[in-house]
Amino acid sequence: MGITCSMLLILTLCAYLLPTAHPLVSEVKALSVFKNSLQDPNKVLQTWDPTVPGLQNPCGWVGVRCNNQYKVQTVNLIYNKLSGKLVPELGLLSDLEYLLLYGNMISGTIPAEIGNLKKLYQINLRQNRLSGKIPSSIANLPMLHSADFSGNGALCWDFRPTPPKFMGDYPLCKK
Repeated sequence: MGITCSMLLILTLCAYLLPTAHPLVSEVKALSVFKNSLQDPNKVLQTWDPTVPGLQNPCGWVGVRCNNQYKVQTVNLIYNKLSGKLVPELGLLSDLEYLLLYGNMISGTIPAEIGNLKKLYQINLRQNRLSGKIPSSIANLPMLHSADFSGNGALCWDFRPTPPKFMGDYPLCKK
């Protein structure tokens, strides 16, 4: 009986600690794909390497903060001279509340998958080199308080923005 209770206790502890030891694969994948799409002259993303012992958990990566369930809650990479593209995989970060990438040189389009981030409270992509449509999927995010796209290239709104929540002086996209 003592062995059975001990084994049950060990299994319970392992099940409780599993999320901290093995973060969700989709979050590590999403952040790794994003990192691989960027040029990082200041090497701020060097900790974003899940193959290095001690760095398998993104909660310890520079610019990443997690909630108490060890899910990515914030990506904050402001003013780091990052260039490259945003990736659709960012839409897999289901607990993301803050996406702060302003003051870089990120180019290309804003993926519509950002609209999958139902807990997103603030997105700040100002002062980059983004172009194309600001996707309408962003307009329907239930928790969104602030979305700043100002200071980018040739962007257009794929929906009618409502200030002050949506910032950026761009025309509506032509249909």
